[in-house]
Amino acid sequence: MTKTIQYLIRCTLGILAVLLVALVAAAVAAELRTYIKEYTYRASKADGKESSRTIAHREVKKLLLEALATDVEEITDAGRVQLTKDQIAVLSAGIVKMDVENERWYNRTYLLKARIAVDPDELIKRIDALWKDKEKAKELARIRLLSDDLLLESEKLRREVIAAAGKNRLSIKAVYDKQIKEIRAVDWYEKGFADINLGKYDQAIGDLSKAIELNPKEVGPYYNRGLVYTKLRRYAEAVQDESRAIELDPKFEAAYIQRGFTFFNMGQDDQAIDDFNKAIALNPKPAAAYNGRGIVNANRRNFDEAIRDYNRAIELASGFEAAYTNRGLANYNLGRYDHAFQDFDRVIGMDPNTTRVYVYRGLANYNLGKYDQAIEDYNAAIKLDPKQAEAYYNLARIHSLKDNHEKALHDLDAAIEINQGYKNMAKKENDFDRIRELPEFIKMIGP
Repeated sequence: MTKTIQYLIRCTLGILAVLLVALVAAAVAAELRTYIKEYTYRASKADGKESSRTIAHREVKKLLLEALATDVEEITDAGRVQLTKDQIAVLSAGIVKMDVENERWYNRTYLLKARIAVDPDELIKRIDALWKDKEKAKELARIRLLSDDLLLESEKLRREVIAAAGKNRLSIKAVYDKQIKEIRAVDWYEKGFADINLGKYDQAIGDLSKAIELNPKEVGPYYNRGLVYTKLRRYAEAVQDESRAIELDPKFEAAYIQRGFTFFNMGQDDQAIDDFNKAIALNPKPAAAYNGRGIVNANRRNFDEAIRDYNRAIELASGFEAAYTNRGLANYNLGRYDHAFQDFDRVIGMDPNTTRVYVYRGLANYNLGKYDQAIEDYNAAIKLDPKQAEAYYNLARIHSLKDNHEKALHDLDAAIEINQGYKNMAKKENDFDRIRELPEFIKMIGP
């Protein structure tokens, strides 16, 4: 009987500005709305082309996000995502990308025209998801605050440069130029953050790398580039970025947790456990660290220790789906199928679209002898993902045991068509003994 289960592992100022506003609501494709705004920045004696562009770029983006947020706020007042306009603007910065349509540097004036095009319904879904991800929402709020603070400080420095003379002026101007670089870095960081949320990982690496180049002392871009490298399975590069983030902020518990997962993916369990323990030492309440340590313990087949970690994660975060799923898998591997069923059932109750968990609950039901319930679970998984080979394979096993030969052969054929590996598994599977001698089975599997 095959019992192989994959463990989840699942993680803003301007002066002397002339504003020209245009809002274009275009019924393109999926109700696409396009927002267009212009910002004109008149350079002071402290400014050149680059600083003028940086300020204009940041300000026009703020105007676009405010216009977008006003529209979304009107929609969400109808009872969808209940957030303030400012919260919507902050979260949208981590989702949408701004395109520059036109820019001109003339007579010490920088004119910049830009646009954002969005599908409001899709945007609201993404805002809702970001709002539920407290760590991402918190980081976007920090990015917004950092940008606002830098713009305020740059305005103060700009006045000081204008008022100063001689060497003192040069010294203040150097600080001002550094502020401008940091504002540019924040903008690239925000772009990279949006790229990640849009699944554009190669672009994210490029944007985050530019942010790091402009301000190598900012932790966020290293951490998030490390996340991208992990998603792309470029683990050595991920560890470098996560380690740099920890060097810059030794109390950055999320970086320890993420590096722990990276080490785990590299097969370095001891280093992974060490990082999860360090995160717990910094903060005894990081549910993700307990979940991570549980995954490593489960990988070592220390299932009881893993369950203790998952229990702690669930105590700290009662809606932690991954911890329930992983605890269910640990219980399954210990043969505690009733406990496994309860955990998988809890996850499905929280999120009825978790395809893999239907397969897991089906396996628990199968081992509890509840074949009809298992069939319902596998069919639910296939409905969500028609390419769910494991569900087809396990359906075939049950149909064979129930002497539904035609259905067994149909589902086994579907599993093999998706994944040829099931052909060899079927040769050794005892549940197929009742159909093993059928010509159709022999033709499908081979002698």
